[in-house]
Amino acid sequence: LKYHLLINLNKLSEAQLVIRALLKRNPDNIIYYKDLVKCLKIEDDDELKVKLFAKLAKFYPKSDLPRFLPLTFLKGEKFASHLKPYLANLFRRGVPSIFSNIKPLYKKHANRAVILETVQSFEKEEKNPLILTWIKYFISQHFYKLKDYNTALVKINDAIKVTPTLIELYMFKARILKHQGKLIEAATEINTARSMDLQDRFVNSKTVKYYLRADLIDEALDTATL
Repeated sequence: LKYHLLINLNKLSEAQLVIRALLKRNPDNIIYYKDLVKCLKIEDDDELKVKLFAKLAKFYPKSDLPRFLPLTFLKGEKFASHLKPYLANLFRRGVPSIFSNIKPLYKKHANRAVILETVQSFEKEEKNPLILTWIKYFISQHFYKLKDYNTALVKINDAIKVTPTLIELYMFKARILKHQGKLIEAATEINTARSMDLQDRFVNSKTVKYYLRADLIDEALDTATL
């Protein structure tokens, strides 16, 4: 409230100090970053914004936002050069939600080909089996997002061949099969995921939904009873 009032009073230098204090408390609030850019009057200067976010990334190494935000406004080669280290870091850390993190970037059609090309270059070079699995999983999600379900299915099967013990892969495969109208196969895949972790109530209830969708009522009842 204080910094909003200061902005309305056009006391921007004071407002940015308040925002920086708030960032120390919560460096994962995207609104603070956007309002800091406004206070510094650099909305239209991509170079200065990149420098600002690079400094903030050093201050808050555990926050993903200052590394991600430049990708929301950079274009062409600058976008590609910033994307590569950003994704490489996430893949090294084995973050399952990588695709969810960058899904907003798909709103710009020009970004899609660059993202795929970058991740495919990682796929060719990667030697670590687990990291390679997450890369293939990402590529499958990419094609799923573009509604190319056949290619998405091929890539998720590739990922399962590399690491056949990840529940997320079977759950995503079930999702692809569901969109292909293969409801019984989808239910079988989600049940495979369920059997890998019998303590997971979320996967259990998901399996019930898939059985119901496939009109496998007895299987749904047995699973729900668990």
